[in-house]
Amino acid sequence: MIIGFNSANLLQSRHRLNYLTNNMTHSIQAQLVKLENWQAISVSGDDTNKYLNSQVTCDLASLADTQASFGCHCDAKGKLWSQFYLIPTNGETLLFQHKTTLAKSATELSKFGVFSKVNIKAESENYEFYAVIGDISNLVETELNQTKALETGFLCKLSDGLQLYVKSKAEQIEPILTNLNSADESLFTQQLSLKVLPFITEQHISEFVPQMLNSHAIGGISFKKGCYMGQETVARMRYLGKNKRACFAFTAEASSQIEIGNTIEVETDSSWRRVGQIIQVTTHDNSAAGLAVLASDIEIGAKYRVKESPDTCVIIQALPYSLDY
Repeated sequence: MIIGFNSANLLQSRHRLNYLTNNMTHSIQAQLVKLENWQAISVSGDDTNKYLNSQVTCDLASLADTQASFGCHCDAKGKLWSQFYLIPTNGETLLFQHKTTLAKSATELSKFGVFSKVNIKAESENYEFYAVIGDISNLVETELNQTKALETGFLCKLSDGLQLYVKSKAEQIEPILTNLNSADESLFTQQLSLKVLPFITEQHISEFVPQMLNSHAIGGISFKKGCYMGQETVARMRYLGKNKRACFAFTAEASSQIEIGNTIEVETDSSWRRVGQIIQVTTHDNSAAGLAVLASDIEIGAKYRVKESPDTCVIIQALPYSLDY
């Protein structure tokens, strides 16, 4: 037994967490969440697609007019300034992301944008964002990574049971969505975590390469397009097998003291060894969930804890998709 860590308490915590995790992943009644901490960089103009294609990892040239996509904006060394969800709308392209990465990403995009016919704004003046969480197939049909035009904006399906509602600021809530129960933004963050759809906050700007956040696995990187900022590093991570990290979901008890930037450790024969750090965490209802960048070869069933809170057990979840290229 490792000194300073109560194995009996750990076992009890693991049993409780397995129960809570099963409840988190069951079918959720459809709910509407206003996203106060999320916005989008707006890019418009005749050269929008051509210019963005020279700056970000996804291939805009291969996207249909109504097709959305995950993508990344990197520095010259291939480190992330932002991870975003690209949404085409009438007259502008939106790069949806956490508000804390907007300023840096928009500033860097604007540096070279002066040489192209583009208009770049750090926040969209026309749209605000909601999440629709749960099954809404009885209200409207949506397809994965496709924008569906509504009377008041657009719906985009990020994953099963998770839609992004892009609402015109000049309009009221879409009539078919007005009867949905409202929920706290923590539910959106929880669902992003459980579905392992990573976004970074300002704390981790210029720290990770895209593959460490599974960007290639969720359609956020094209390895066939032309040059873009950071491409050499991103390609090296694939073709030379340089990347040894990946993003995983974890769950913990709601009372856990966990913060972004905390370290996750794994139990070894005689001690605890660092395996990565937390990039997202939230508490909703009776449980906590988050994302951590860990060694890509971790053992899912091993015992993990938070270094800064040694009595806090976390359970690492198996990925819902493959990391293969």
